[in-house]
Amino acid sequence: MLAATSLILVTRLLPATTLPVCKSDDQVSSYQTGRALHDSLRQQMNWSSEGAELAAQLEQWQNQSDVLLIRDRRINPHESISVKAGTSTRANVLDRICSQRPDTGWCATERFVFAGPSLSAWRLPALLDLQQEMFTELRNQLTPTDYRKLLNRSSVEWDRLSEPRMILTEEAGRVGLTIENPEKIPHDVWDAANWRALTFSELSTIILNQFDLMLTPGTAPASVRVSPIEMSRMTEFGYSVGRQQKEQIANTVRELSADLKGTWRSETFRLTATLQQHAKLYRSWQVLTHSSDTPATITESLRTRKFTLTVARATIGQLTENFRGNGITIEFEQSDEDRLQMLLKKEIQLDLKSVAGTDFFTTVYGPYFDSVIVTDDRVILKAEE
Repeated sequence: MLAATSLILVTRLLPATTLPVCKSDDQVSSYQTGRALHDSLRQQMNWSSEGAELAAQLEQWQNQSDVLLIRDRRINPHESISVKAGTSTRANVLDRICSQRPDTGWCATERFVFAGPSLSAWRLPALLDLQQEMFTELRNQLTPTDYRKLLNRSSVEWDRLSEPRMILTEEAGRVGLTIENPEKIPHDVWDAANWRALTFSELSTIILNQFDLMLTPGTAPASVRVSPIEMSRMTEFGYSVGRQQKEQIANTVRELSADLKGTWRSETFRLTATLQQHAKLYRSWQVLTHSSDTPATITESLRTRKFTLTVARATIGQLTENFRGNGITIEFEQSDEDRLQMLLKKEIQLDLKSVAGTDFFTTVYGPYFDSVIVTDDRVILKAEE
């Protein structure tokens, strides 16, 4: 509680090689994430293609939507398809692209969109949550520095003909983990890629999901094992559901099993179910959420919101928690742990009145952090060694 701090959030929009290579990229994601990503899917675009390669069309969709799109290894990038969607939402255009191939679907997470075999795509959001729970349980087996690395987002880039087995083992070592049986990851070679701003949990889940595999706790401390995905595995996952869709979602759950009982928290429906059931429910939810060709209303952006802040005396850490308490996401990305802890203890004084978000957060954090990036829905900070 900062007695001397007054925070006013003004919610008015203003005008406006052959060897595999795996390396961390100092740049953070330039793509839409979080709420802005889902809003982007509801915006309209004009789409018409004739005999163009699938990979090229997915890349074009990514560039126009400003959303990171990850293509499953099992999709032939050179397959020629034709899509005449006219003017439609970006979600519907992606649906039309995927429908040109048998058994192909997509999903949207908070950080990226994934396109691949239907079951692999529709189970991925719940699988990501399941894997994150497993990594959280490893906290006591890792040093504080390694656990921070496990949580940090970094960009992973590799060259053409790199092997997913090597990509994953190298990244595991970087965060202080050992994969006990890396030979279980099938041999494969991949196109060059740059996946931006992912945690190790997200990276490993995306890679292994394409082989119907996942990570489970290892037999030794700070170790994990590669195991087959068990579709009967139970996990909890939350679906953001509008008022008009609540009854339809409830009906779908009853069709899946009369024994399933979810809970409502505001407009979020949380359900404990098997991965198989989550995959089916996710597709139903996706159709309900993105089936309309009506463009979404753009929600306010942190970049343009106006902020007023008066701080007589507070640490950066206290101020950061105050922001988070007001619903503002603050992320520390690729930061040196020792320097970060030192910065969070620094005391500051500020008096800012009606300042747009980009300038506001740059003024607050800029003198102390090497990088301050303000996106539509979060602030990303970096404190290098």
